[in-house]
Amino acid sequence: MKREILILVLASGSILAQPSLLPPRVGLTRDASNSLRPVFGTAGNFILGAVERENVLSAACSGRAGMAKTDEEVLILNEEGRTVARLEVGGGPALFAFRVDGRPGLVYLQGAGELVRWEGGRLEPAAWDPVDADGEVVALAVNSDERFSAVVQREGGLWLLEMAASSGRVLSQMRLPGASLPLHLRQDGTQVFAEESGLVIRTRRGEQRWLALPAPAESLEEMGEGWLRVVTGAATRSFALRFRPDGEDLYQLPGAP
Repeated sequence: MKREILILVLASGSILAQPSLLPPRVGLTRDASNSLRPVFGTAGNFILGAVERENVLSAACSGRAGMAKTDEEVLILNEEGRTVARLEVGGGPALFAFRVDGRPGLVYLQGAGELVRWEGGRLEPAAWDPVDADGEVVALAVNSDERFSAVVQREGGLWLLEMAASSGRVLSQMRLPGASLPLHLRQDGTQVFAEESGLVIRTRRGEQRWLALPAPAESLEEMGEGWLRVVTGAATRSFALRFRPDGEDLYQLPGAP
């Protein structure tokens, strides 16, 4: 009996000592000071980890990989947030799009108007003609190995363009009536965009759902598989939007520790 109790006590001590017993890692996000932090936890119970990078202008995470843009470079990150590749570029924010399997896909450098892609373990220029797009690119999504989508802002509204990955040629385009910025484009064609008092989730078939927010959304960034970070009120409050097969949930994110 004493031996069984001793084994139980030792086993309990071993479990408590294991550093691996942490909440599950959701992904990565920027905080109000533009520092990149890991997000741990489950729906409605999140913890922001320690700062991994500072002065991050834009960031996105698929759960399998991450991408970030600073004043000087684009960073490709692995699942743990470690840098696996970098590309020196000019200043300004960036837009990111992941492949269907969560691997890095495309990076649009908004300051330079250039598109680069992650291919063969490196970042390289992608086929792209800004004149063909005829507008300011505000959202990006990879649909397949052959196609990607871009939302561009033109005089009078937003347009959704389907592009050929091999040439950057516009295959089709359609106007997005009622859509506004900020806007996030999902791989299945779903658009998430801001209204004065909430968010609109519009499917490719035109079906719409609405979620209330306490203040207008100012930015939308992918922060994990099925998760979107929504920042409101001059970056003072942020929320996690979760996509499920039968709907969406909205949870408040904690501030920086």
